[in-house]
Amino acid sequence: MNAHRAPAGHPRALRDLFPFLTLSVLLFSGFVLSGCAVGPDYDRPVPPAAPTEWSAATTRPELSAAAGKDGAASGGSGAARAAVAAAAPDGQWWDRMGDPLLSELVATAVGHNNDALMAAANLREARAVVGVARGALLPEAAAGGSFERSRVSSNTLTGQSLDAARMPLESDLYQAGFDARWEIDIFGGARRGVEAARARQQAAEAGLSDVQLSVAAETARAYVELRGAQARLDVAERNADAQRRTLDLVRLRRDVGVASDMNVLQAEAQLQRTEALVPPLRAATDAAIHRLGVLCGMAPAALRDRLAPRAPLPAVPDLVPVGLPSDLLLRRPDIRRVEHELHAATADIGQREADLFPKFSLTGSYGLNSIHFSDLFRDDSRAWTIMPGVRWAIFEGGRTRAAVAALEARREATLERWRKTVLVAFEEVETSLARYAESFVERERLSRSLDAQAEATRLAKVRYMEGVDDLLTVLDAERRQLEVEEALARSRSGVLLHLVSLYKALGGGWTEGAGGAGPDPAAPAETQPAPRAARQ
Repeated sequence: MNAHRAPAGHPRALRDLFPFLTLSVLLFSGFVLSGCAVGPDYDRPVPPAAPTEWSAATTRPELSAAAGKDGAASGGSGAARAAVAAAAPDGQWWDRMGDPLLSELVATAVGHNNDALMAAANLREARAVVGVARGALLPEAAAGGSFERSRVSSNTLTGQSLDAARMPLESDLYQAGFDARWEIDIFGGARRGVEAARARQQAAEAGLSDVQLSVAAETARAYVELRGAQARLDVAERNADAQRRTLDLVRLRRDVGVASDMNVLQAEAQLQRTEALVPPLRAATDAAIHRLGVLCGMAPAALRDRLAPRAPLPAVPDLVPVGLPSDLLLRRPDIRRVEHELHAATADIGQREADLFPKFSLTGSYGLNSIHFSDLFRDDSRAWTIMPGVRWAIFEGGRTRAAVAALEARREATLERWRKTVLVAFEEVETSLARYAESFVERERLSRSLDAQAEATRLAKVRYMEGVDDLLTVLDAERRQLEVEEALARSRSGVLLHLVSLYKALGGGWTEGAGGAGPDPAAPAETQPAPRAARQ
């Protein structure tokens, strides 16, 4: 059946080209008409008012003094310039802590953590969905062939007619050809779908960066907690040794009649109380080792042999670059992720709104049909059809308009979520800066307190040996010294924990769009050094 028939007087060659000329005209018309796209275009949202500088990102005399005083413990040079600076954060900020094992663990965790692998798989899915969306813009074509042998019943009108005409009841049919169909994207619904898919791919890339940043921060936090627990374990064991020597001294004095059994019991009670601190600290070290194993995608105890030997805390850098508040919008992957989701939500409106307009399609086929295989490829076995079509949903109960209204509300909700994410990011940086700054002051004062308490303990022991003070004074001094040493050990690890939280809040690493090209999220993260931002 022919949809278009050329005038009989035309030359045969022109008559054969007529369907293809018609198809070309329709295709060209579709391309010309498909220049517009319904629905709102995406514009980057205006961020909430950002501060011009961080409130804590200034040079503070007490902060510099704290960093310089405890330089041996913190890894500082003893001449710390400041705790914070206006440069952009380093990509691989964990390297600034000067611990090769920590850097190795972070690289392993970022490349093999289960959450990071899931995020990488989600990114691959999003990239594939972009290809699916692009396919809606292109024609569909299928080639095929068939052979059919059939027999008509002689007890039917058709069969009786064939008998009367002395025609066989059995026949063969050979077919070969292809079919094509194209829905012309005149109003841009398919192109909005591609736009939404690309935005979701970018959101998946930012989501992977966000997971990698979180994994790096959690690994650094678990490592600091491990070394901090080991440091507190050293404090407890060292104090237990000192109290054990005190107990031996009291027993000796009791044996010569200078001390009483009550003094011995008091010294024993003090020792037992100190030794009771050891089991929970050992459990804390085991928990940190197990946490690091899982973060690295391994069995909980897989890293025990490497991590069980005690080592000092990582270093605290003299200078922590924080960048400008305005840069945070580009550097924080969670902000970028929500912004891309907002872009996708905007494109979804146009994709759904296109259903309110007519849909134009073009269907055609070209093939060869013959009842004899030997005649299949003859010129007169050709058969073709061209069928333009249009479909317009005149009444569908308002479903499409309701769906568009729902998508517009979803876009508004996503916009508010983006604004909230920005404000929370500012809050996290300000809070982390304040806590990090004050942790230096706390560490300095505890260090001075320990110096004074150690001298008080020494004097108490001397006065006890000289008979000026009783044993309770010595035991109380030792207890206070243990408390201060424990607090100082917590404070030193606390400085590092606040540093990790600060870098995480700043979005350190994976600085896509923030002054340099970030790493390809699809490649193994441990093979890609994160670049430094351009503005230093």
